[in-house]
Amino acid sequence: MGVDVEVVVSGAEKRYVQDAYRADENRPAVGKRTAVVLCGQKEMAEAVREACGADGIETFLTNF
Repeated sequence: MGVDVEVVVSGAEKRYVQDAYRADENRPAVGKRTAVVLCGQKEMAEAVREACGADGIETFLTNF
């Protein structure tokens, strides 16, 4: 049982988390045990939920 961590920080690059997720052609397959941990602004979290939800991810842990 492993954990894959993908760190994405928007800043000087103006790269958004949800865009990095969508662009990652090598992202692992999701399953019932897939969860996403989000820490940041509510707007970002909502956009990531939408992007990941399209792949069937239902479990999200947030800082709010």
